[in-house]
Amino acid sequence: MPDDVLATIGLAAWVAVTLWLANLVHFETSNFIWSRKLAHGMVGLGLLGVPFMFSTTLWPALLAFGMAAMFALLILRHGQKMFHGVAQQGRYSEFWFAFSCGVCLLSGLWFNPWIGVTCALMLAWGDGITGLVRYWHCKKHVKGFCGTLACYLVCMAIGFGLLHSVLPYGLIWFGVAVATSAESFCGDVGIIKKVDDNLGMPMAALATYLIGAMVL
Repeated sequence: MPDDVLATIGLAAWVAVTLWLANLVHFETSNFIWSRKLAHGMVGLGLLGVPFMFSTTLWPALLAFGMAAMFALLILRHGQKMFHGVAQQGRYSEFWFAFSCGVCLLSGLWFNPWIGVTCALMLAWGDGITGLVRYWHCKKHVKGFCGTLACYLVCMAIGFGLLHSVLPYGLIWFGVAVATSAESFCGDVGIIKKVDDNLGMPMAALATYLIGAMVL
């Protein structure tokens, strides 16, 4: 069996375990923040391994198709609270999370794959720590400076850790600032309510880095 097929199966299994654990945490604690951010963290670990796991240019398309298919099923069954540990009725943030990760990974077909992985990790880990810090500090689902600062610091570590040999430092920092701003302004409790932060944050960072890479 080709290595990329095994890698796809392994990554799909990791996502399945992630969803199962998120549901288990939600069942045991009834805390949607904890279960959802656990999923953020675990998916991020899978994303970090993608460039090492896959060897051909087909893998981003396979991953994007698999995520789209899985979350299309989630949306069709949304009224029955499927995967309740990461999804709530009436909210489609989990779909935008999968869509954004798929687009970021697809960028590896034409650009350095680490650019897409970095933007996806900013969503998985940067946005993930933001929610935890805001919940710990404010005890409710809100936007706030403490969470934004945590997001900025985590995204800085991700950006400079993965892209220091790929992009100029100034562009890396600017992408981090753009991603953090998009996370802060977008979402159901942000200023731009019609754009989910799971879409706005990674897409803003990806556009910044890709345009910057083409121009510089």
